[in-house]
Amino acid sequence: EIPTKYKKFSNIPGKRSGNYIYQKNSDGIVVREFYSFDQERLNLMTEYDPRTKKKIKETTFREDGKKIDNIKEYSPETEKCIKQTIFQENGKILTIVEFSPKTEKCIKQTVFQEDGQTICFISENDHETGNTTKETCFQEDGKTILFINEYDFETGKKTKKINFCTDGKTIDYIEEYDSETEKIAKEIHFKINGVTIDFIRDFDLETGKKTQETYFREDGKTVRYVEKYDLETGNKIE
Repeated sequence: EIPTKYKKFSNIPGKRSGNYIYQKNSDGIVVREFYSFDQERLNLMTEYDPRTKKKIKETTFREDGKKIDNIKEYSPETEKCIKQTIFQENGKILTIVEFSPKTEKCIKQTVFQEDGQTICFISENDHETGNTTKETCFQEDGKTILFINEYDFETGKKTKKINFCTDGKTIDYIEEYDSETEKIAKEIHFKINGVTIDFIRDFDLETGKKTQETYFREDGKTVRYVEKYDLETGNKIE
């Protein structure tokens, strides 16, 4: 929500120039700049570092000129955007995006539930390419992990999905994907301890159909038996 003293553009103190109002510190350096399209509702507020005179913060308001739409934060040295906070209509946080101070590529994105505090998922990106490398999705409590997606940092394509049990720690099963097509190639299912392999399910990359299931003994290494499936019918081959 916009501060009370800035709710009416005409009441904002400072030097006026058209649709802009400038505020200076005691040294005569501009530290805050206000912009209004219609000179009534505040659209943009920009803050500057008095030492470097570079932009450090930019607050964009919604059409009503009262609620904040998003806030961008900048490096006081390079003036490159390092963080953006996007708000929901209700004023609570929707997304926080973090950027590399060198490349300005997105390196992390945190998306929240409607309350603006409980995390929905976190996306991590490569600093150079900006491609997603990892996504962590949480259960409704915003703390317990539901699943993790992993991506190739060069192509941005999904290579793996780790599905967790309800405790958010024990692995239920892992999906592996073809790095070129992102089609599922294999599923690795674990026993109740989340470490020992129970069985592996293989898929045909063209059709996505199950081709084979390999079941293991209690040690998770020794093959107990293998079941093969017909690609056309999907039926188990006796």
